[in-house]
Amino acid sequence: MIAMTTMLSCVHRHAEKPEPEPEPDARRKISLNIPITLGRATAIDSSNWPTVGGVELGKMLFFDKRLSADNSISCASCHKPERAFSDSATFSKGVGGSLGLRNAMALQNLIFEKNLFWDGRSNKLWQQALEPIKDPLEMAHSLVDMVSRIGSIPQYSQKFKEVFNTSTPTADLVGKAIAQFETTLLSGNSKYDRYIMGTDTFTAAEKRGEQLFFTHPIVNRNLNLRGGNCGDCHLQGTLGGVQVGFEGFKNNGIQTHFGTGSDFGLERVTGNLADRGKFKIPSLRNVAVTAPYMHNGSLKTLEEVLDHYNHPELFSRPHVDALIVEASNEDPLIATSLALTPQEKADIIAFLKTLTDEEYLNKHKE
Repeated sequence: MIAMTTMLSCVHRHAEKPEPEPEPDARRKISLNIPITLGRATAIDSSNWPTVGGVELGKMLFFDKRLSADNSISCASCHKPERAFSDSATFSKGVGGSLGLRNAMALQNLIFEKNLFWDGRSNKLWQQALEPIKDPLEMAHSLVDMVSRIGSIPQYSQKFKEVFNTSTPTADLVGKAIAQFETTLLSGNSKYDRYIMGTDTFTAAEKRGEQLFFTHPIVNRNLNLRGGNCGDCHLQGTLGGVQVGFEGFKNNGIQTHFGTGSDFGLERVTGNLADRGKFKIPSLRNVAVTAPYMHNGSLKTLEEVLDHYNHPELFSRPHVDALIVEASNEDPLIATSLALTPQEKADIIAFLKTLTDEEYLNKHKE
């Protein structure tokens, strides 16, 4: 009887499934604390959800100059944390002092951005992260050589093993790690956010600026509604453009002509003449610290930006978007620009300065 009991016990033990090994802490998915004032995130990559170790690894790579061909620049060289991950230069310097062709965009709230780059040519954050590495005007490094260099560094081999279960990195895994870090770059604690939540107050000028910002001007015999028309393109929440197809790309008249050597923007991606001179509508969060402005960095101050929309020839420039042409504080029969007063421009700028998130600007300083 004892022998029979022992045999049955052995059979029972062999039938039990072994307990699964606990997931390494480095691969534990993190919670994204999305500020409520940003709205619903529309571009989260569920296939590359950030993990504890992935975010740490991605940040290491983002700040590592060894990703460039001559070890001289990192992603952070052109995307500086204290400037909302933008650059103060009109065009950022790459390897050997070469200059890029467009202004470095701010990096923030990227889980809301479906089309990346000024011309929208990428729709995957991890793929976008690899483009500057191989761009000859930026980091100028072949992905093969970059991966070989990173793979030869013991610290990275260990980190890739912990995060991706392989000590041999690939270009895709480098991009995915950087994207995991960038996914956590969430900015939603500005004075504007606190005002919306009822925990802060606006000055009279900031209130006037907010109203102007979100008002489309209407001038006719029955109504004279003055507005800044900013909110027609920069929507509530992220204060960026529409994230449906390429609707969030507009020609705002910053280029006065198009010819040989011109930057045709979205047209280069779609091949559609109607997209000539269209560029991504950027988020205006932290806009007070992200100068210079526009895809070509041609405007140095917020005052110059408002002057641009007040330019007396704006509406006649080639391919200017209808949302701009159809908005003026003048009689529509004679209107040639937005026609804001100096006080209205000052009020809008006062509002724009409430979009600065100091916590975000200081979070990732080296």
